Amino acid sequence: MKKRSWFSLLIALLILSTAVMASEFKVLGFRVLDSDFKAAREPIPDLDGNYCAVIRIDGTIPAGLSLEEKVYKAEKTKPGEMYFYISAREKQITLTAPDFDPLIVSAPDGEFVLGQVYYLRLKTRPNPQKELATLPVLIASQPEGARIILNGKKQGFTNGKLKLEPGTYELLLGKPGYEILAQLIEIKNDGENVFNFQLNPKTKITAAQSPAEPPSGNIVIFDDFNNNNIDNWIKLSGEWIVAGGILMQSSQARPAVILTGNEKVDNYILELDAKKSSGFEGFVIIIGSKMDNKNVLAWNIGGWNNTKSVIQSYQDIVYNRQNKLKATESRFSVEENKWYHIKIIIRGTHIQCYLNGNKMVDYSDPEIAALSTGRIGVGTYRTKAYFDNIKLTRLP
Repeated sequence: MKKRSWFSLLIALLILSTAVMASEFKVLGFRVLDSDFKAAREPIPDLDGNYCAVIRIDGTIPAGLSLEEKVYKAEKTKPGEMYFYISAREKQITLTAPDFDPLIVSAPDGEFVLGQVYYLRLKTRPNPQKELATLPVLIASQPEGARIILNGKKQGFTNGKLKLEPGTYELLLGKPGYEILAQLIEIKNDGENVFNFQLNPKTKITAAQSPAEPPSGNIVIFDDFNNNNIDNWIKLSGEWIVAGGILMQSSQARPAVILTGNEKVDNYILELDAKKSSGFEGFVIIIGSKMDNKNVLAWNIGGWNNTKSVIQSYQDIVYNRQNKLKATESRFSVEENKWYHIKIIIRGTHIQCYLNGNKMVDYSDPEIAALSTGRIGVGTYRTKAYFDNIKLTRLP
């Protein structure tokens, strides 16, 4: 009897230790996402003929992620993003994956709506006692010595060996004087994981038909990021890194914002180069700020799902509390993988904005003078982008 008791206790402890060692899901947010139209563009009916609700999951997505509920369609659109179509009759979803404890998540407001997209931000906490298998990987480039960034994290330089877990990675290669190379790579268990890339020299950006230059002033801020650091910048949100002499924003943050500058400047020219790599919108150029990192004036280029250009004032840029200066609004869409030269001239209450030499805004408003103080910056909204050659010149 005593032996049986000890044996039963041992089995119980083994079961308990197995449960403790399982990896865990953590939900950081779950809400309606009105700005995503996937359910409307690609509708799928459930068994009753009603349109499915769509769950968009962003974040750390483990291999084999699924739902216990009936899934009518599952689609991985990019690293860190998946869509699941489920019946709107469900009241909850149950996240499952190998080596993870299942997690039940209730529908926002207690129920799902037909044809609605929901956004679930996911984080995982892996079992620290589980040793993950890694494989030798060689990422080479011509010329060599380019910075390697995998899924937004720096991983050394090209032509050196790495150890990586199997899976799909979003690769960025950056080297001063060369275009950023962006590509998906897959690390496989079978075969050699060797990748060779040719880098292209960076094309010079020309602003055709630029406006007549005002009288010469003095440069207050200039950063070409060739020193590969952002020590003089304030990161408010998003994932900001420098590689290959380029400032990169590599997340889907809403918004991602970085600022610089402490000197009071009333009249000035702000110039920079920007390129969108992927995402839903374009660029948010911070023209000025009240130095509180909240109240800012910005030029939103490609906002509203990449349909508009407009000047905006924000009461809190990180939490997206904003007002549009509607007289500055126009239709515009930012193209992917194209460099844009941005030039903004501010004199008192008057602002002029140029994109590749074309005048987009010519407007006066007292709010411009109140917010144009010399602290400037760049940002994105659900968009990955590159920025370079940021210059602020004081005008006499």
